[in-house]
Amino acid sequence: MDKGIFEHYNEVRGASLELMSFYEWIGEIKRLHHEGQSLPAVPLIEAAFSLNEESFVEYERNSGMGMTYFDSARTHRELERAGIVAPAIDDELLRAYQDSMLSRDPELRELVVYKRSVKPANRRSA
Repeated sequence: MDKGIFEHYNEVRGASLELMSFYEWIGEIKRLHHEGQSLPAVPLIEAAFSLNEESFVEYERNSGMGMTYFDSARTHRELERAGIVAPAIDDELLRAYQDSMLSRDPELRELVVYKRSVKPANRRSA
């Protein structure tokens, strides 16, 4: 798959996941937190709530956060040696994943229904 997982997901599901920078995402979590929504990620990122974008970028650069790279090749090799083949991330798997998440999470299901009812002109562009 050449495009990113979120772009592919939007295409497959006709969804509109909003793609944003890490700084913007932290800002969104901060906003939701201040509105009273309980989010498990808050204790992990709360220290960044007070940073402006310039300070955040500097922190990210100095800490090496922006250099994070995930490579699962070794995991795939070990699984294959054990006779387990991880499925490819394709359209069918993305649909099954979302259907499973929505069936188990009423808050997420409500959010998806709400987002689909909002006209595209009212959505922030990615």
